[in-house]
Amino acid sequence: MLVWSSFLVGFFVPITPFIGVVFAYINRGRSDPGLRTHYDAAITTFWVTLILGFVGGLLTWILIGFPILFFLAVWTIWRSIRGMMKANSRRPMWPIYSQPV
Repeated sequence: MLVWSSFLVGFFVPITPFIGVVFAYINRGRSDPGLRTHYDAAITTFWVTLILGFVGGLLTWILIGFPILFFLAVWTIWRSIRGMMKANSRRPMWPIYSQPV
């Protein structure tokens, strides 16, 4: 819940997603497989948001960046809320089909 909420708070306090992803990287290795899916999804969300946010920011000067940034904000909010809902009900982010070897 801490990691997902840090992404939402990041719209107002930009440092919090960085704190959340560090927390996810630290705890990913020592968590159960269901919780690991949340950490993996949060790390992916962080990097996709960071890279597309940078690209969208660069492309705002030709007006293509604004729809990219809008889509990215909606996607990040949706993914964070979905992650919080699944974490609250103690469900993995996606089905766990096999254990890593």
